[in-house]
Amino acid sequence: MLTKYLTVEQYTLLHDLEKRLPELECDGLTLVLSQWLYQVGIPHVRCSGFFMQKSSQRHLPHWWIEFPDGVQMCFRSRMWFGKDAPHGLFILPDEHIEYDCFQKHGPVESSNLAQILFGLPSFFPTLPTKSA
Repeated sequence: MLTKYLTVEQYTLLHDLEKRLPELECDGLTLVLSQWLYQVGIPHVRCSGFFMQKSSQRHLPHWWIEFPDGVQMCFRSRMWFGKDAPHGLFILPDEHIEYDCFQKHGPVESSNLAQILFGLPSFFPTLPTKSA
């Protein structure tokens, strides 16, 4: 499932990026991905809240990205809930995990946030714009 706001090429670049940053948990990865989405003009919000594994009723604080068409993007729920948790782009509700967004935050507008917070190189992969 792709959102109408990302091309396949853009999604592939973001997915490859998250694999290169395994040390970042949901909050840090959401900041980094939001920064790059903002830089190429892709509308989104950062969601903070909780997610719950339905089978165990276990709740954990979580961060993820939501696009205006309701598609969610999360690459870190499997870190805590295993292979049954959604990964990448998906639409809620999910049969295994419940996401509950308590607050929506605007995109990260800083062009060097990843470099400052995480010591990442100042070179960021160029993500083509939707019109490209």
